[in-house]
Amino acid sequence: MQQEFTILVADPYPHVREFITRELNQAGYQVVQAGTAKEVFSQIQAEQTPDLIVFELNMPKNSGFAILDRLSNMVPPIPLIIYSNLTEYENHPDVQWADAFLEKDGDPGVLLNTVSEVIWKNYKHCFEI
Repeated sequence: MQQEFTILVADPYPHVREFITRELNQAGYQVVQAGTAKEVFSQIQAEQTPDLIVFELNMPKNSGFAILDRLSNMVPPIPLIIYSNLTEYENHPDVQWADAFLEKDGDPGVLLNTVSEVIWKNYKHCFEI
């Protein structure tokens, strides 16, 4: 059932993208990656729009908040999990629309649980009951 969901992992660090991708793939999700703002929006405009974005605020050229601003105005909105070490921004007004804000701690368990919860919250109509 999870295999039909595609997650965009947007993080400037290749080793972090690979780690998150591996964990999400093992959980049954399809994953695409982006390391820059340009790549984020290329993936969103691709043939298969992602169902969820896992996003690092600390993007190159200080573009994290600029990307968030563009994402927050998308119609329809794409669910978003901010997964970052920049925890000082957790209560910042520009991140309040995100579905979740998680601190990177090296343990993928919380991220995987949150991905599952956000997908359920936003796509429960896709699940057969």
